[in-house]
Amino acid sequence: MSQAETEAQALLRSGALYPERVGLQPIDGLLIFFGVKHGALSLYFGNDPSYHFDLEGRWHRCYVHPSHHLRRLDGSTQAIDRPRVNQQMLLDRRTLDDAEAAALDESIRQMALNLMSRLDSGALTLIPPPAPARPVEPDQLRAFLSRIASWDTDRWAEHRRLYASTYGPLPILPPDSQDALVLQATVPSVLGNAVELQSPEAFTAHCRNVAELLGQGLLAYRNLFLAGPDVLNHPPEVVESYLRIVTNAFPLAESPAPPRRSDLPVDRPHRDGIHATLGRCAGPLPDASAWTRYQTLGLRRVTFGLAFGAVSDPSLPVSPRDELGRLVGDARAAGLAVSLVIWSGPLPPSAEAEERDRTVALIESLPLGKGDHLYTVEEDETAGPATALRTALGPLRKSLGVKVLPYSLRKQGL
Repeated sequence: MSQAETEAQALLRSGALYPERVGLQPIDGLLIFFGVKHGALSLYFGNDPSYHFDLEGRWHRCYVHPSHHLRRLDGSTQAIDRPRVNQQMLLDRRTLDDAEAAALDESIRQMALNLMSRLDSGALTLIPPPAPARPVEPDQLRAFLSRIASWDTDRWAEHRRLYASTYGPLPILPPDSQDALVLQATVPSVLGNAVELQSPEAFTAHCRNVAELLGQGLLAYRNLFLAGPDVLNHPPEVVESYLRIVTNAFPLAESPAPPRRSDLPVDRPHRDGIHATLGRCAGPLPDASAWTRYQTLGLRRVTFGLAFGAVSDPSLPVSPRDELGRLVGDARAAGLAVSLVIWSGPLPPSAEAEERDRTVALIESLPLGKGDHLYTVEEDETAGPATALRTALGPLRKSLGVKVLPYSLRKQGL
């Protein structure tokens, strides 16, 4: 890419993720890029700002200098900045208040209305992309912009109302499931901190309500998350019934995704599989035959939790340490990918090295391999026990092909 080429120009020329795209050239100004990819729309104005939408026209992230913004499923908006601290790039997140969020929503709606007006007046010339990309036709472009412009204050308020009637408080989502479609099989109990399994009828209705809430926004989701830290701590026939409810409501793809995501049809779903978490809640643990049955019904990745230090938060999905080797081995043997999230709690300095050696030895004993992920979680992203633990686990990347990654709960707004 030449120095003078803007991001919009580069995407029009070679934006492979966007099999359908077009340039909008103002009479006097930088090129605007409009692209359609699997389940999503994007707009780039030169180098910035940039906006990304689902096929309902609902924006889900944007960059408006100097901040990135993320629209969460519940309708709240986060501003994300990336300050440098000790030569590390960190994520600094805050939730916008109602007035700030409404102002951003309206600015995006006005942007779409302005583009439609300029198209109608002839102030924008459509520039087709090079083959084999397909140009977005004028009527198609206007229809997409109209969807974006339809998200006014009343429609966002209705979205939040539907969300509140569809979801209860969400559990902590594992790192690999942050972008998955959350389907809430368990909900907080009226008795306190415990959770309880929804009835099959209630869970089926929940899945229908999720589909109504998201509409064509469902198309962007490649994975489904069967939510709840204890969802797998039930008899196999119960877990199987919930996996069937999920795949009946949101059928999985019958074949793997093509090597290039741009080859996915932009307006048809492609769901790879279901993710779930195994926590420390009371109940039966899956055996080898159960994992195999779950895999045949669409389960593709399971996340286990491991406590490092004094982790006392009952909401954290921590798996039984003494059963971890068997559980991971059986899940891997059934063809499931495994993620291990290591939750760091307070440790006296004198005990840190011993606990780290014990944890590393346990993880090295697990039958992990390529496609599996290790995450270390700690509030301080730049220093602390999790950082030293991650360094000690680094060789597993080379010896086993396991990815070792940091993770901050700030990414979930916690």
